[in-house]
Amino acid sequence: MKNFVNNKPSDSDRWLADWKEVRKELNKKCAYYVYEDETSEYWDKAVEIFSERLEKFYIKPLYQLIKASKDDESSQSVDTNKSEKKLEGQGFVIVTAQCALIETFAAFKEGKIYKDKKEDEIYYYKSAELFKKFLESEELFQKNFGGNDKPSISDFYISVRCGLLHETRTKIKWVIKADVKNYLKKDIITEETFAAKTSGKYIVFRNQLQKALKDYFVQYKKDLKEEGEEYDNLRRLFARKLDHLFDISKKEKISFEWWEYRDKQKTSCNIFSFLKKLFFRKKWGLR
Repeated sequence: MKNFVNNKPSDSDRWLADWKEVRKELNKKCAYYVYEDETSEYWDKAVEIFSERLEKFYIKPLYQLIKASKDDESSQSVDTNKSEKKLEGQGFVIVTAQCALIETFAAFKEGKIYKDKKEDEIYYYKSAELFKKFLESEELFQKNFGGNDKPSISDFYISVRCGLLHETRTKIKWVIKADVKNYLKKDIITEETFAAKTSGKYIVFRNQLQKALKDYFVQYKKDLKEEGEEYDNLRRLFARKLDHLFDISKKEKISFEWWEYRDKQKTSCNIFSFLKKLFFRKKWGLR
């Protein structure tokens, strides 16, 4: 049964219907994973669906929690008309949700689907490997870890991510602070640092982690609209995750090869599309 509010379908029903329509239109195209004139509007819509959902369920609620804290200094959170409020433990809830976002972004990037046991290459059952690989591979996050004067990614995973999700606490001298402003240290702790080692303890600065996540989110959406083989594969993996997000399995009537595992996507359609583009670019100087 559909979810209706005031005789209107819910956002979730609308997103599902929109994604099914996008899939139907992409199915009519040969190289449907390529971002070009024939497919761009459908990929734009897919990115919009993903963005709206994450903004509603995670990004906006997180900013509302951050805004409630007296020492938040982001432009989206400052409110000089309200009296200062004492911090009351919002950090635990905020960082727990932020860790969920990290794993979500990692899973979308890899096109991986969680299961309690591994079946084939499109599934994962060990969160640690996926979570840590993502933080290691993305410069926005990686620069916060490693070396004698910074925490390790493994320690962050065990003591922060697992501590919060499984035991509602941080472990082994890790604490959560709202903002980095009182901990700046030349060349070590900057205004963008979200994880630091200082004075015998480890700190997560949740405002800075939120900014890093937001910056990644913006860049990821841009990448999904870029041309090139690297981005073609990124869209394939993204589409697989959207299918799974909306409970559309590979057994559906309209099925796509993005449910198949392969290191890189290369098909006759892809080659044909590339040669067609190359021909028209040379003939008319088109981009």
